[in-house]
Amino acid sequence: MILASGALVRAPFFRTAALAMGVSAFLAACGGGGGGDAGPPAGFGSTPTSPSPVARPLAPGAELPPTLRSPQPGSTVLTGNDTQGIYENMHGFTFVSSKGRLIYKDVSQWIFGSVEIDGSNWKFRVPTMSRDSRFDRLDLVSGSGKFEFRKSMNGSYTRYGENSASQLSALTYSAANALAVTQNDLAGKWTADSADFGMSIEVDASGAITGRTTGSQMGMCNLSGTIVQTESGTSRNLFDVRFSVTNAASGAEKACYVPDGRTFVGLGGVVMLPVSIFDEEGAYRTLYFHSATDTFAVLTNGLRKQ
Repeated sequence: MILASGALVRAPFFRTAALAMGVSAFLAACGGGGGGDAGPPAGFGSTPTSPSPVARPLAPGAELPPTLRSPQPGSTVLTGNDTQGIYENMHGFTFVSSKGRLIYKDVSQWIFGSVEIDGSNWKFRVPTMSRDSRFDRLDLVSGSGKFEFRKSMNGSYTRYGENSASQLSALTYSAANALAVTQNDLAGKWTADSADFGMSIEVDASGAITGRTTGSQMGMCNLSGTIVQTESGTSRNLFDVRFSVTNAASGAEKACYVPDGRTFVGLGGVVMLPVSIFDEEGAYRTLYFHSATDTFAVLTNGLRKQ
């Protein structure tokens, strides 16, 4: 989703639940299917037999993801503190750094800021800002809540000038925290294919980015910038992202929607999105990020590793 110069431009929408069922079109090549043999009903002639297992090979380009019960050495769940990491709900991913920097996502809202953490309690530091795309509004927010260490983050927030509080959408500590990722793992090409909003970036060994957007929503843009590990030298799965955007259109192509030189700053991480409902077919590495300019225009996407 892109939000620029106060106007909303919609991109394909991500939902964790839909992806788990293999029906989301937000990321390329996420498919699904299901079914199986069920044997004859009990009492209908012969004794029912168990269905024959179907051997399903690992999908091309996919891998078997780690779990929170079986994390990879060096991953956030094993080496990070009790609260940092990637959290998820049905609307997307939320990032919390080891120093409390936070980018939260729900249906149509992002919260950019940081949290002060005292044991399992947290509260928003000032300034923390909310950008709600439904009403094209930008607000200061205050709020507080609790962490259940390495399990969940809960709480509520209030927009400046309002008396009623809103609940954070339930956030669960993601299995992406079990994935050990280094700076070298980001090197290569990452893409999201969409007629409305396509995006492709190349990341070199140092984290430098070159890339391009296409489609009717954002137009033809050149991308440059960096994506570097938040805690350098570790295998913890969190990255600082910075995108500069310039116009790349020529002729009748749609001009880049974002003014030249606008810089988006944010956080990202590598998540494993399932190929289908069958675990044995594996999952694809996908770089998911949220970023914003100093005026809180928002750039977010999920890019699959090629």
